[in-house]
Amino acid sequence: MRNRIIAIVTLILFLPFLSMGKETDPDLGNAVRTVRAFYQFHFKHDMGFIEKTIRQKQRWFEPNFYRLLLEEAKRGTASTDEAPDLEGDPFTNSQEYPDTFQVGKAVRSGEQVNVEVIFIWKHEKRKGQVLLVKQNNIWLISNIIHDDFDLLKFLNRTDKS
Repeated sequence: MRNRIIAIVTLILFLPFLSMGKETDPDLGNAVRTVRAFYQFHFKHDMGFIEKTIRQKQRWFEPNFYRLLLEEAKRGTASTDEAPDLEGDPFTNSQEYPDTFQVGKAVRSGEQVNVEVIFIWKHEKRKGQVLLVKQNNIWLISNIIHDDFDLLKFLNRTDKS
């Protein structure tokens, strides 16, 4: 009996420390779910960067980001004799599609959340960051950044042909 009391008291004293490091902001969980749902859809459907596929993914994008993506997709199909400025999949930053993905940790910075995504090929892993903003109580993707590629910066470039 005495050992049980000691065990219970010990558990009560250390319980706050056991929960440290765990997600305490349920709103971050919503941002992570948004990223996971986007990439699940992206991986299960046509991953090509064309107007049709951008329109299918509209619900996950912040309106300005969506508008810029749509403009870029339309530009890429406007001329068949020129190579598009954006080659490959900008959402995974790859020419060859990854086999799968994992969603990592989420970090809030003011009104924005940054969610880590790990893209996995048979012999390679690469990380990316998905930035989200909250609009009308819904987390929406406002940018995707890979090591050497900032999608929003690319879409906002001034030298569009």
